[in-house]
Amino acid sequence: MKTTDPKSGFDPDINADMKSNKSDAGRDADLRSTPSGRLRQLAWLRETVGLITAPAWVRFTARGADTISYFHRRLSANVRDLAIGRGAHALQLEGDGRMSADMLVYRTADGLDFLVQSELAESDFEIAGRYVINDDVTLDPAWQSERAIGLAGPRAADLLGDVAGDTASGPDLDAAWMTTGEMMTGEIIIAGTRCTAYRDSRWDVPFFWLTTARENFDEVRGKLAAACEELGGGRIDEEAGAEAGAEPGAKVGAPDESGSGADVYVVFRIEQGIALFGTDTNDRTIPLEAGLAGTIDFEKGCFPGQEIIARIKNLGHPAHCLARFEIDGDHPFDPGQAVVKVVGGDDMSGTKDAGRVTSSASIPGLGRTVALGYLAWNYRDEPTVTIEMPGGSLRADVTLVSRWTSDSKIQNARAGLRETSTEKRQ
Repeated sequence: MKTTDPKSGFDPDINADMKSNKSDAGRDADLRSTPSGRLRQLAWLRETVGLITAPAWVRFTARGADTISYFHRRLSANVRDLAIGRGAHALQLEGDGRMSADMLVYRTADGLDFLVQSELAESDFEIAGRYVINDDVTLDPAWQSERAIGLAGPRAADLLGDVAGDTASGPDLDAAWMTTGEMMTGEIIIAGTRCTAYRDSRWDVPFFWLTTARENFDEVRGKLAAACEELGGGRIDEEAGAEAGAEPGAKVGAPDESGSGADVYVVFRIEQGIALFGTDTNDRTIPLEAGLAGTIDFEKGCFPGQEIIARIKNLGHPAHCLARFEIDGDHPFDPGQAVVKVVGGDDMSGTKDAGRVTSSASIPGLGRTVALGYLAWNYRDEPTVTIEMPGGSLRADVTLVSRWTSDSKIQNARAGLRETSTEKRQ
């Protein structure tokens, strides 16, 4: 049965009308049999399980008697009603409704845990505590004494359950907690070491971040990597790419023969339609145009930016819509120099600026380049666009990540993205 969140109008089951027009069955070969290290790693994420060490999301914590009430007032999500062990994707907004931080927040027995992008940890930490004045709230930059690692793919939950055994602790943290699809957290023991696991439910496959003390990280990583290999997966990081013949830290989309695992992560993220703050969203982004309506509780009461967001939801529409672009062939390009154009004019002979590209990535041998970006509202139904850049132009098929319906409700196109990607791999 198809359901829509009554608070946000967020529809997790939008389907056929969101697919791209082009049928690309058979475009992607069986990646597991390819000699390319990066293509094999992408197959692990899609079909089995991969271990991600770079880039990672890292943790800071908030404790104190006023922690829940303070962040309930500050964040877009309803953290007050989170059960212990549950989590939410939340934003920190400014008064004009624009984003200042993108976070995963989890309720613990004594406060809240936050996961943020590693490169933005210090900034997000400062934003989180900026208005703590007389509140009993203490923030701790836990990332300074620990490291994080990601585990993703259809078999990720099975693997985590196997390596944790009977050591999982916390509300309802038995073997079933890893398969519910909810944002959840709990402590587990891996290789004799205490770790905290966080389920990140933004993805269409089971995805977990795990944190552990820095001095124990190598042992935990080794245990997880071995378990991945037993299931037909493996490590997806810059070191793994280097072992396959790549240069560590290779530029995303650089036209070499193997490259770093970071490229694989970017391709996978774009395929999933997940926007990254600082890349696809920034301090000028209204969350409703970036497919982030699910991060907002429209009934929780006041929070920064609430009035502007509610006005757009009830009376209008966003100026832009987040979209995924797919280009035949390996065409790495700099998103900052690309302009999205469509055919326009009364005689349909000219072109008009229609949007911009924010992320792009390509793995040599994959046969296509994927990108995220924005289309202006008036061009939201364009099935194809032209991406122009210095030196040439490329034709791209379009799949919307966010869509605004006639009754002014955002709907999630994640299911459509998933169906389209599945078709391309068959």
